[in-house]
Amino acid sequence: MKVIQIEKTQLSPKILLDKKKNTFMISGKSGSEDAHDFYKPVLEWFTEYFKDPLERTEVNLYLEYLNSASSLQIGSLIDIFAENRDKTE
Repeated sequence: MKVIQIEKTQLSPKILLDKKKNTFMISGKSGSEDAHDFYKPVLEWFTEYFKDPLERTEVNLYLEYLNSASSLQIGSLIDIFAENRDKTE
């Protein structure tokens, strides 16, 4: 799978999704009003990831701030994890 690496800004978190290194991290502030567009590739990446996940999946969320638009997207991400909880540890 392609690695997703996005550097943080004042309004968006750093994101690193690397299946080969078993690294899944979202860190920083998430205050962008276009959170849907920002998180869309992340949600699509995890949807694809769960077609063939690693035996153990650990996602690290270190969010200092989360606006309401971002919280909806993080909620969608958690929904993806919940739907696939039986596929990985």
